[in-house]
Amino acid sequence: MEQPSAVERAKAVIAPYLDRPGMLGAFLTGGAARPFGDALSDLDIICVYEDEAYAAVEKDKRVVAHYEGEGASRRKIYDFLQLSKSRIEEQLESKLDHLRWGFQHGIVLHDPTGWLTRAVHAAAQLPDDIREARVRAHCYEYLWAEYRAERASKRPHVAFMAGALRSTGLIGLCKALLCAAGIWPSKLQWLTHELAILGAPAELVSELEHAFGHLDTHNEKVRPLAFEWLASKGYSFQFDSTAVAIWGVGSPDGIDAIETWVRTH
Repeated sequence: MEQPSAVERAKAVIAPYLDRPGMLGAFLTGGAARPFGDALSDLDIICVYEDEAYAAVEKDKRVVAHYEGEGASRRKIYDFLQLSKSRIEEQLESKLDHLRWGFQHGIVLHDPTGWLTRAVHAAAQLPDDIREARVRAHCYEYLWAEYRAERASKRPHVAFMAGALRSTGLIGLCKALLCAAGIWPSKLQWLTHELAILGAPAELVSELEHAFGHLDTHNEKVRPLAFEWLASKGYSFQFDSTAVAIWGVGSPDGIDAIETWVRTH
């Protein structure tokens, strides 16, 4: 017997809530809403209310997690989160990835007024000024981490940290690539999956995944492949690492971008 789709299962969860006063709509996010979701992906369901109606929702019922099974086989089936309209509007202005990327693949389940569909679409957009600043900032992050990883690998007393530094750099590079492609960077486990569905070359995705899985060694193929893909998006600054460093530590825009989005230490 064919199993219900994620959307069908999510609609069944929200069905008892649709007639509640002030209920604006609901949407599905999380792994189950994404093209790369799998059998382990639970449903992340968000219902949105007018502010006054939300205030009336009992606090212990605003977030509900449903599990099935016992012991080692126990798994989460869905998270059901109830939010206010004001909270969604705040997220529309946020610069935090985890508050924006979730809208990227959001599937609207119920929207009688059309407001929620517009809000989900708006929240998923990466503004041009943020995109430009972040592509540069995350390239700085990548280059700086690679430099530090190389130096750490030659120092016996800190060589064990070289892999952690490479990981930091690769994460930064993936974020630069995702921003260049026009989306908010995803959760870490989905970085390369997002790049793949955005059309990044298969060789680039493969080498990135190999690099993440082999942090004990430097992958020489990643940088040229990544920088060439950035070039295909219209960027050229990445080929001058000195200029990237000067921008990052010597210009107001660079300093602000790095303080906002980059972890360099």
